[in-house]
Amino acid sequence: MALRESNVPVTPGKGLKMKTSEEGGVHIPHQIISSVGSETELYTGKVTIPQNAATALAAESVEVKQVFVRAASDNSVEVYILADPLVLDAGYELSAGESIPIVIDDLSKIYLYCGSIGQVVTFIGSGT
Repeated sequence: MALRESNVPVTPGKGLKMKTSEEGGVHIPHQIISSVGSETELYTGKVTIPQNAATALAAESVEVKQVFVRAASDNSVEVYILADPLVLDAGYELSAGESIPIVIDDLSKIYLYCGSIGQVVTFIGSGT
């Protein structure tokens, strides 16, 4: 998959460099965001997933509009994104280094699961 650079406006007169695939998928490493308008709040975090137990992306309710979840590039096995912490076999699989955008209103509604100890995900979300 070839990548190309694009410039997406964040606030009037400012932009954010990001890479997009030719198929239209967006890959946004969280460290490239340099500024956003005062009306937008950014939330970032890192979660180490406990072995064989679902855990919420955020321990308490955090209102957002969208979040990007990324499996750490040095993870040794896949991690799973779940909508329900009690349904472990119906998650979305993320391999090491993969990320996915999720449109959701609350970070605590996203659950993570992994069968191996020490796997990590990072996230960045925006809200108002």
